[in-house]
Amino acid sequence: MPLASITMAGLALIISSANAELITIPPENVTASSEIGGGFNRQDDFLVNESGLIAGQHIAAVEPNMWLSTGTAFGGDDPDPFVIFDLGAVYTINSFHVWNYNEAPPNLTARGVNSVTVEYGTTAGLGSTVPGITNFTQADGLNTYGGESFSGFPPFSARYIKFDINSNHGGDNNFYGLSEVQFDGVPGSGSGTSRELTITPADDGYDLNWASQTGILYNVRSSPDLVGDVSTWTLVEGDIAATEGGNTYRVTPAETKFFYAVEGYWIGDQIDLVESFDDVVDWIWIRNGGAAFGSQSYSAVADPDGDRDGTVVKFDYDNSGPDGSDFAFELDGGPIDLSQYDEMVLWKKCAVENSLETKLYLHINDTNNDESARVEIRNNDPRLSTQSEEPGVWLKWTIDLHTDLDFSKSEGRASSLNDLTDFSSFFLGCWSSGGGTGTIYFDDLQLIKRR
Repeated sequence: MPLASITMAGLALIISSANAELITIPPENVTASSEIGGGFNRQDDFLVNESGLIAGQHIAAVEPNMWLSTGTAFGGDDPDPFVIFDLGAVYTINSFHVWNYNEAPPNLTARGVNSVTVEYGTTAGLGSTVPGITNFTQADGLNTYGGESFSGFPPFSARYIKFDINSNHGGDNNFYGLSEVQFDGVPGSGSGTSRELTITPADDGYDLNWASQTGILYNVRSSPDLVGDVSTWTLVEGDIAATEGGNTYRVTPAETKFFYAVEGYWIGDQIDLVESFDDVVDWIWIRNGGAAFGSQSYSAVADPDGDRDGTVVKFDYDNSGPDGSDFAFELDGGPIDLSQYDEMVLWKKCAVENSLETKLYLHINDTNNDESARVEIRNNDPRLSTQSEEPGVWLKWTIDLHTDLDFSKSEGRASSLNDLTDFSSFFLGCWSSGGGTGTIYFDDLQLIKRR
């Protein structure tokens, strides 16, 4: 941890942020208000895949290396151009680098972003703006274009970052473009912001005091690799939550000299994508026919309304049998220790013409419990039945793993969440309550760890 400054008067210390690293962003985590595809190939994927980027310099060849919005006579003007980056987790952003639109020849760099607002947030709702950034400099159209760095802002915690674009550099056809964007930050939700510590005597040692913020955990730690005649105190270990007005943390006398530092961690949620339903190889089987079940089918399709990226499950149910319809699926990333999570989320959309079946269910199969723990999760939200109050709309089915699990189907092989350490596959379907038929789409099974 590099030393920022030390103020010995009054024993006040100022410490610096943890070392940052380049954040890898999957191309599918970038969303632009519009893009030009087809033969022109100016997709938003190219903003984070390092295409056209060689040793920190971006070449001038446009395909397939740069993003460009639609424009007049090229898909139609984009009335509200923007790009949103999903970092995949909460990071503390210390700096970022932008390579503006660098197409040449002919020199079309005026299509690049000019006036811009940089917004951010730990959720997709954003809510905050990075101060002091109003414009991106026009690219030079050379194969040695080095881009532009931004680092003069206070470090901020974010998972989502949006470039809200207001103008280009006078380019043609109302185009807006960028070549590449990279963010540097501290992983693991660390805010890394500097804190001022005041050291005061106490009965059994010394207290470190500093201003605190709501929603942050503080970790006080020593850094013996730093030099300086600070004192001979050692650390009392542990994280503490913010208190109103300030924090006090106890340190005790010791023989080794340490430099005390405080790091802040925003309290956020760990969200893991367990199954995207993109790999059809892992689709196991479906129950068809017989006395108990009607006929069902499922297939891998693109979302017909274009709201979801990648592949979704299209499940056609026919509950002419008394038990209903379901299918089984093996996890891409399994087995998973489910006991380490607090919630499960599955996205679901009902087709408009569905017949009503009120009970959706999901059976969790755990290989540590004789191949199938058969823990059942019933859905009681009427919006998420087969005939939704919002047909044709993707809705989030949230399952509280601490309260919503029914272990009566496990036949004694699992009795609590702590028994589900090898979650590997599941059944998904709907019980028959009226012999209904229809289509349900499913996507993105996620596990969430609350902090």
